[in-house]
Amino acid sequence: KQWYQRRVRGVPMATIRLSLASDAPILIPLVNTIYEECEGHLWKPGHDRITPAVFEQYHRDRELVVAEMDGEIVGCVRMGRMVGYREVAMLVVRPDLRGKRIGSQLMEYISESAREDGCTRLEIELLYPRYQADKWKSSVRGWYERLGFVWDRDEDFGKYFPGFVELLALECNFIVMKKPL
Repeated sequence: KQWYQRRVRGVPMATIRLSLASDAPILIPLVNTIYEECEGHLWKPGHDRITPAVFEQYHRDRELVVAEMDGEIVGCVRMGRMVGYREVAMLVVRPDLRGKRIGSQLMEYISESAREDGCTRLEIELLYPRYQADKWKSSVRGWYERLGFVWDRDEDFGKYFPGFVELLALECNFIVMKKPL
């Protein structure tokens, strides 16, 4: 399924589609650069958010959704296919295009796709430092709340992802947020 390109309030909208294998050389550095900028302080040096093998898995499972403008990749999001819901992860938009509704368009695509598949909700897990405030994470949480996500619970990151704890620079939790469809 591919959404057509349209305009809202005179602003060109992105074309939203599932990933292609040929997207890897653009998407992998885009995701890793943005995650380093926004979440790098939470991880020890050398941790990549997505590797070629992970990209291949997400692509093969049809979980990676891409935003394009003028034929150029400008963002992406992962929609994990769970029983009865979709897990939203790894949402990135090129920094020079933030505020242009590209992230919202990606979320609209996931919402519509999830509804068509009979899902009843979306979920997201936001990683955040356990013992200090994080301005970026607070901003991201506020954005998801404006999209209709609500806090469900806090979880200990290490309990659910023990293999990744050693990669963290700080002790972290994650917030689980849900949005009914």
